[in-house]
Amino acid sequence: MSVQAGVTVSGSYGMVSFSAYGDFAYNSSTQESSRNASNFAREVVDKSVSRIQKKMKEERTSKKLHEVEELNTHGIDNKLNADHAVGIYRWVDKFYKAQIYNYGKRLMMEFVVPEPGLFYEHALAKKAENNISPPVTPYKWGTREIITHHDITEWSYQYYIRDYQVQGVTTPPPFMRIGSLALDQSGIQNGTTASKSSKELIVPEGYAGMYLGLNMSAIWEFYPQFKVSIGEMMIDWLKTNNSRRAAVWGKPGWVSRFWRRRPVPVAINAYDINSYTVSMVLICHRQSWKYEQWQIQTYEKIMAAYQAKLAEYEQKIAAAETRQGIVIQGQNPRINRDIERTELKKHCVKMLMDTWQFGNFQAVNETDPPDFDIFTAFQEGKIIQFFEQAFEWENLTYLFYPYFWGRRESWEHKLQYSDTDPLFTKFMQAGAARVVLPVHPAYNDAFMYFMENNGAIWQGGDTPRLNDPMFISIAEELRDQTDDVANAQPEGEPWEVVLPTSLVYLQKDAELPVFPTV
Repeated sequence: MSVQAGVTVSGSYGMVSFSAYGDFAYNSSTQESSRNASNFAREVVDKSVSRIQKKMKEERTSKKLHEVEELNTHGIDNKLNADHAVGIYRWVDKFYKAQIYNYGKRLMMEFVVPEPGLFYEHALAKKAENNISPPVTPYKWGTREIITHHDITEWSYQYYIRDYQVQGVTTPPPFMRIGSLALDQSGIQNGTTASKSSKELIVPEGYAGMYLGLNMSAIWEFYPQFKVSIGEMMIDWLKTNNSRRAAVWGKPGWVSRFWRRRPVPVAINAYDINSYTVSMVLICHRQSWKYEQWQIQTYEKIMAAYQAKLAEYEQKIAAAETRQGIVIQGQNPRINRDIERTELKKHCVKMLMDTWQFGNFQAVNETDPPDFDIFTAFQEGKIIQFFEQAFEWENLTYLFYPYFWGRRESWEHKLQYSDTDPLFTKFMQAGAARVVLPVHPAYNDAFMYFMENNGAIWQGGDTPRLNDPMFISIAEELRDQTDDVANAQPEGEPWEVVLPTSLVYLQKDAELPVFPTV
């Protein structure tokens, strides 16, 4: 902007325009701009009112409800018969025949393994999820307890936002807020009073002013007085009868107070002061209720996001079960026996093998496509062959102990498990299992060497050859896996073992059974 004579200056701000001519730039531009601004303001108000009157809000909500209904009808059709249809439902028991077989003398190993069905149950749960992962439960850090709003902190809330993709979470209110104010006045005549007040020193909501930094300076000639009031605090800073010409005096420092009002009123009252400056900084600390309010709001949003993800997960599981249709419960009891023996075999091998070695077979490389390392496979093959051939796994005998020998927190869950196969139910409910495992007669010395020499296999040598007594052909292994009574002699008479099942049978008539009396 130029104020030289003969120069025309013009400009605009939005729809407001102004111009200045020569030395009268300030006056003329102020008057013309004021007129233009007034007209513009009226025009804006009129247009705003018109737009508000004409504004119409249109909102559309689309909801889709997917409902799957599965109907299973059970009934008795007796329309073609003249009399009533009468039947009795009976629980079905399963009868087993038990027989003792004599295999000759064997070196026996005995184990008591904890919760034998734990891993199989874990694998079933993974299969039931159908590759659908449940959302992470919002636990406290390092515990298995559900969080409360007190567990949402400035350092942890971001992890919950990441896990549940929470929307609309605000950052926590800062611990400290700072407000400032500066007042000054100059050109005051001697012997006159001057005053000034302000309400611009603000204590934010949820904060309390704790410390006030104050700096004051003044210039005077004769007998000054200077007072500053901040809230309910009065500072009689300067009062003297000494005549000091052109004096300057300052007072910096910190005042510890507690202000909850907002704003904090500041007033200055001075006499016989030519000029002064007052600057202040107010440090405000966050109050506990302000922080807890943020914790509650953030907690509600986190839990809402978790519940939404949990509902989505349950819907996916329900949809997957619906696609599978009606599933026949249970499976072939022979398959169940194989599962029991495999799991118990795994536990026995783990208790015999070094902890670092069990479950750490790494011959297969995770490449694309997967492949295996020849030398690692060769070394691991010796270990596998020893443990598979040194014991008569087909003659593994076991007994399940009740659920209360397992972890206390698993008791209720184990009791609720049910299967149509009663033996498999005992396996899944067992808190422990007693396992008796015979050693192959040809491996008695090799196994004792293994036990006495820190797990050295094959008596410290190589795998057996054809003429070695420990050599077992593949034909013999196949026979042992399919015929578990080979060369065994029965001892005594077989006896019946009756176990209850969850199956029911519908008797066609209403004839009650007659049990023999003892």
